[in-house]
Amino acid sequence: MHSETTAKRLELTGIPIAPGCALGKAHLLRQISLEALEVNLFPVQDVAAEIARLERAVQQTRTQLEELRAQVHADDSRDLVGILGAQLTLLEDAELLDKIRDTIRDRAVNTEYLIAHEIRQIEAVFRNLKDEVMRSRFLDVQDVHHRLLRNLLEIEHVRTNPFRRLTAPVVLVADRMLPSDIALLELDKILGIIIEEGSTVSHVAIIAKSLGIPAMTEVPHATTRLRSGDDLLLNADTGQAIVHPDENDLAWYGKTHHHHLARRPAGRNGRKAAEAHPPCQTTDGVRITLDANIGSLREVDEALHAGADGIGLLRSEFFYLSRQEMPTLEAETDFYRDVLRSMHKRQVTIRLLDIGADKPLPYLQLPQEENPQLGMRGIRLLLRTPDLLKRHLRSILHASEHGTVRLLLPFITTLHDLDRMLAVIHDLCREDQIPRERFHVGIMVEIPVVALDTDPFMRRVDFVSIGTNDLIQYLFAACREASHLQEYRLTHHPAILRLLHAVANAGKAHGKSVSVCGEMASDPTMALLLIGLGIRNLSLQANALPQVRTSIQKHSLAALDKLAREAMEMDRAEEVLALLKQLQPG
Repeated sequence: MHSETTAKRLELTGIPIAPGCALGKAHLLRQISLEALEVNLFPVQDVAAEIARLERAVQQTRTQLEELRAQVHADDSRDLVGILGAQLTLLEDAELLDKIRDTIRDRAVNTEYLIAHEIRQIEAVFRNLKDEVMRSRFLDVQDVHHRLLRNLLEIEHVRTNPFRRLTAPVVLVADRMLPSDIALLELDKILGIIIEEGSTVSHVAIIAKSLGIPAMTEVPHATTRLRSGDDLLLNADTGQAIVHPDENDLAWYGKTHHHHLARRPAGRNGRKAAEAHPPCQTTDGVRITLDANIGSLREVDEALHAGADGIGLLRSEFFYLSRQEMPTLEAETDFYRDVLRSMHKRQVTIRLLDIGADKPLPYLQLPQEENPQLGMRGIRLLLRTPDLLKRHLRSILHASEHGTVRLLLPFITTLHDLDRMLAVIHDLCREDQIPRERFHVGIMVEIPVVALDTDPFMRRVDFVSIGTNDLIQYLFAACREASHLQEYRLTHHPAILRLLHAVANAGKAHGKSVSVCGEMASDPTMALLLIGLGIRNLSLQANALPQVRTSIQKHSLAALDKLAREAMEMDRAEEVLALLKQLQPG
């Protein structure tokens, strides 16, 4: 592929949002230039004609969004169906359209200039927000307005699919990507995606991951440093892209590509693929359960193909976040039923809605809070919205006849809240004649007070799952969304290790299962330390399963116990890191 002797090798770095690697020609996609429109102010002679031009563009935009939504199969791209529906709602914002019409009448100026300035004002509001998820919501508004601008300016690719002209698959490079841009993609022509500016929790990131497209974001000046047709090697596992790769790069890709093909989701053969993996155990024969974290039905096959023993964390809020309105009992029940059937009797742990904080629902009015991470979220919010809680619970309980279900309660802080939740579950089982013994109930250990005093909670539940991401942010008073506080989120700190060890011991004393479902479990070295601390159940990202399994199978429990004891006796996180480096090859 690499033949140009004058082509200079160039490395770009970014943040991975969907794993995988790709090799192909770059294809640039640039959004419309707001800078040009902001200075393109001119008077209009016929105000009525200009308003009619706006109305035509609005109608064209409405028709396009409706057609896109109709073309997308809800079973395959539920995220995208919900996003397009939400954009249709945004398009009908009467206040915005009336404001533009009134300004055209008052100032007799061109419509695209007014819309460009409106986008800038909205952008300023969203980008001043500290919440990354809320900032990413700007993309939905931006997507609708950009589509409207394209129709006003009669730009072609809003009405036709530019990817249909491609004769070979490409690596898409964009300054920004909007959700409806994803709708235009022909997946067999997209090898990977590189985005200059975007969030790892944006809709585009969620959709790219669910579609299995390798992708990375936060790649500065990608569209100015590349040209369409440049040879491009994307490694979305590490967040690296190489323009004009050399022979060594291509040799690396040849080896890595086969590895990625080997771990590709197996579709309907997922059950056979999962059965091909022997149980994970240490060299001295101790069985370790490796489950997968998922957020969609599409990820089930990937989990099975990677050899997951079950689903250790199904994030139910992702199902809600992908929709434009509150789901019906039937729709939600169908979702859980499909997951359970796809898992072929393997255990599925469904975490109840963990909304609030960084995961607001656009169709659920939540109170404004100065510090939502410490506010109304998880179980606290569900207990205060009893209709939502009961409908949500019923959907899981009704689906439980199709598989092996565990209910996981998020953000438990007091025995009072836990007892209230257990009473609600008991009452619903009685009302709907669902055997209570059909499923187990557990809690997330993510609040320090629960981790420090686990015994009374252990006596009331069947299992616990430690959410290390939140536990660490609360212990170190360092918000997990703030990149500038990374130095304070000390995953390897001995205090954290001693606390995890205490929870594991409490579970052992009560005969209750203890698992870790946070990001610590996806790190092959930290997974070893967790096992040494007494954890026997890990739940991690499916793409991390092969490496974590291989790491565990190289060590004995005796050696890992010794490792954990040494780490817990240390004073500083740096000392623990130095100790763990001894486990790494080379």
